[in-house]
Amino acid sequence: MTASSLRELFAPEVDTIERADPASHAKRRMDTNETRSLLVVEGDQLVGIIKRNDLLHGSDDDYERPVGEFMQPNVPSVTENHSIEEAHAALGGDINIEQVPVLDAEGRLIGVINRSDLNAAHEAVGGDEPAPPAMELEDGMTVKDSDGSKLGELKEATFTATGDVEFFTVEHGMIFKNRKRLPGDVIQGVQDGELVLAISSMEFGMIKDLGEE
Repeated sequence: MTASSLRELFAPEVDTIERADPASHAKRRMDTNETRSLLVVEGDQLVGIIKRNDLLHGSDDDYERPVGEFMQPNVPSVTENHSIEEAHAALGGDINIEQVPVLDAEGRLIGVINRSDLNAAHEAVGGDEPAPPAMELEDGMTVKDSDGSKLGELKEATFTATGDVEFFTVEHGMIFKNRKRLPGDVIQGVQDGELVLAISSMEFGMIKDLGEE
C-alpha cells in the first residue's frame, strides 16, 4: 500500500546521541551501524546532527570532547502534519542526511523518516525528482585529491538504496600496498574517468589504513 501521509511513514524509534556525550561514542556507533550521521539531542529536544565527515580528521584525544563541539546545529526537520512533498523538500540535496527528524508542536523529537521511504512515497504521489542513479565507479580507477594529485586506485564501493556512494576503499602506496576506507561524502565527483575527492593529500594521509583502526 502506498503511503499518503507522513504519519504512515515515520518510525518512533530514533537512534540519537546526547550533546554532552563524548564524540568517540558517536564515531563508534556510526562505525558499528555503518551510518553516516546521528541526530543530537538534549533531553527530548533536537539540537543538531553529527556526521561521519565531522569526525574524519580528529585524534583519539579530540574524540573525548563532547559531541556538541563537532555537531552541526541546523537540521532539516518536519512535523507530523507536513505533507510528503514538504518533507521531501526539507531533505534537500544533502546526501548525508539519511533520516528526516519529525518534531511535535513543542519541538520535541518524536520520530524519523528514512530517506529511501520518503523518496519512494514522493515518487508514488507524483514527485518529479526520482532517486539519483548510482555514481559510475569502476574497480581500479584512479583516485585523486582536491588538487589533482594521485592518491591511489579505487578497489570497491558500496551504495545506499538511493544510489549514493556509502563507502569506498582506496589502495595506495608505491611498494607496500595499503587500503583506506572512506565515507562517500568526501567524493567531489568523477572527471575524465577519475574519482576526485574533496580532501587534500594531507587529509587523506591522516585517515587510518584498514587494520590500524
